[in-house]
Amino acid sequence: MADLIALSTQIIDEGASIAPVRINQERSEIADGVMLVESFSNVVALTTADGLILSDTSGAFTGRAVVQRLREWTSEPFHTILYTHGHIDHVGGARYFADSARELGHPAPRFVGHENLPARFERYELTGDGRKRLKAESAEWLRFSGAVSRVLAARNGRRS
Repeated sequence: MADLIALSTQIIDEGASIAPVRINQERSEIADGVMLVESFSNVVALTTADGLILSDTSGAFTGRAVVQRLREWTSEPFHTILYTHGHIDHVGGARYFADSARELGHPAPRFVGHENLPARFERYELTGDGRKRLKAESAEWLRFSGAVSRVLAARNGRRS
């Protein structure tokens, strides 16, 4: 595991030219029950009595590796996934978290995010399908995101 305090000290205090965003899938327990996985977008997991609360899911091409790293740490259910915002590199790995829950016989994770996320997901679907540039993995994520979008919209009292 990376010594994140030492790394931060090198960057902030010593001016080291180390890239602060590292896409290495490295896992670091930053406090008791708090795990960070460094990925295309980092994922933070917090243990609770109900299972893990996660910040983001990384991207469609890195989400599987993030789940693998978290599963090396714990088999606790993914209880809640909090989307910090709707950029695809922060939400694209969601299907791997849902797949892991299903494979382990856990309930599906609960998704929480800003009320505008469904509109962003819809825009991804519209622009992705219109340009036909998505690879199969991204297209599958978009189908999954549509389901997440409908759940988020329903929880906010709106139709998607």
